[in-house]
Amino acid sequence: ETRGVRHCWNLRHPNVVGIYDIRLDPSEQGWIVMEFIEGESLRESLDRVHAGMAPEHAMPLFAQIVAG
Repeated sequence: ETRGVRHCWNLRHPNVVGIYDIRLDPSEQGWIVMEFIEGESLRESLDRVHAGMAPEHAMPLFAQIVAG
């Protein structure tokens, strides 16, 4: 899917992970070098709250996703 990533190469936004490089190995397998973001993932946050995330916590996250 490196072709799709190339379309996003120049995207710059605080809420979008930066793409630094795209490499192909000798067998044409693609590798994407991306910015490392430390901390809890969205999946981990959602898994932590089994009954669902409260709207006051979910809305700021949703706003950041939409902004990105």
